[in-house]
Amino acid sequence: MSSSFLLVDMLRRRFALPVEAVERIVAAAETVPLAEPCPAVRGLVNVGGEALPVVDLRPAPGGLFPDLELSDRFVVLREGGRLVVLLVEGLAGVVELDVDVVELPGDGSSRQVSVAFEGDEVSAVLVRSPEALLRGIVLSEGVP
Repeated sequence: MSSSFLLVDMLRRRFALPVEAVERIVAAAETVPLAEPCPAVRGLVNVGGEALPVVDLRPAPGGLFPDLELSDRFVVLREGGRLVVLLVEGLAGVVELDVDVVELPGDGSSRQVSVAFEGDEVSAVLVRSPEALLRGIVLSEGVP
């Protein structure tokens, strides 16, 4: 069964985010830095009058995130009961995809990855929920 996904580009890959998790998309803008640095959190941004954390998954050597590009977008996602902003490097549209769950070989623990194939069935798209993308990112106290 197919579902609707927003295709985004980041980290030199294409990801598919479930459309139902996307609240809105806005042009990327400068963020307000956090008083206490938090790994993968670029800073805060005002979206519709609400201060939201901006997650930037790109490597930040020395705590310095890459400069914003004109094609960068903020995707506001509902993750659990809160809103989080994900910085993406580009948008490729909304598509219907059939998702396959693939069991990965490993050390005995069960690891799975969700993947779909775009049109030509050669280009794989990694399918991620907001929870999966943000797993392991701990927001500091005082960050929504």
